[in-house]
Amino acid sequence: MNVILNPVFIWFVIGTLLVVAEFFVPGVVLVFFGISAWLVALASGLIGPIRASIPIQVGIWVVLSVILLFSLRSWLQGLLQGFTGAETDPNKMPREGIGARVEVIENIDTKSHAGRVRWKGSLWRAEADEDIPAGTAVEIVGQDNMTVKVKRVV
Repeated sequence: MNVILNPVFIWFVIGTLLVVAEFFVPGVVLVFFGISAWLVALASGLIGPIRASIPIQVGIWVVLSVILLFSLRSWLQGLLQGFTGAETDPNKMPREGIGARVEVIENIDTKSHAGRVRWKGSLWRAEADEDIPAGTAVEIVGQDNMTVKVKRVV
């Protein structure tokens, strides 16, 4: 049999095209159709009656696609998207930052509003109600845009 007309080859190519197309289309949908096509290619190669019937192959592909799409899409999207603060403010600190104890890296001066703290490896501008020298432990109590509000840890 010609390799190009082999159902295993055809389903494998369809699956590959769908998975590659996922990189250009938003939404994490096509990858499930591609994986389903690969599974149909595997079933066609291993099970003779499936190889002989195109309607059965298409039916298996549709059923597998729907099952994978509805059972795994939200889980996979959560893995791929990561943290986003608020849709309107990409510079917002995660809620876990409020209450975090951090170290002052640059003196916090109430007059010049200068000062920096280190939180999770990044430097953040910091303000406080009192002057706080570098090296002091403080707690993050709030955030205003890219500036965190801190207070001295007692």
